[in-house]
Amino acid sequence: MKQPTRRRAARRPASVTSAPATSGPAATVAICTYDRYDMLARSVARLQQQSLPADRFEILVVDNTPDPARSAEAAGAYAGIDNLRWMHADKPGLSNARNVASAEARAPIIVYLDDDAFAAPDWLERMLAAYEVL
Repeated sequence: MKQPTRRRAARRPASVTSAPATSGPAATVAICTYDRYDMLARSVARLQQQSLPADRFEILVVDNTPDPARSAEAAGAYAGIDNLRWMHADKPGLSNARNVASAEARAPIIVYLDDDAFAAPDWLERMLAAYEVL
């Protein structure tokens, strides 16, 4: 006689909220750019208007501009933004810039945003809600 098969209950994936909210940012918003500083400024300005508190996310700009001095000059414009870090990536290419962002992100969730994109004020809050980290 054939044994009846037992069905296992579906497992819920582990929640991303295992770390306390005060341990660091919940998300890194990575913006990879290449000599498009005018567009980048508008994109960063919109990120500063997020409904999510600034201490819950970091903005990581990875600049692929071939001139490190120009990159450093552009970075100076963002020195007053506490949750923004600027990195210059010597090796060109979007794929490399995204890999740099992935390696340097301080948060468990990385969200990539184009340097010419304008995030809605609740964009990041809604993204994180999908991961139940709020």
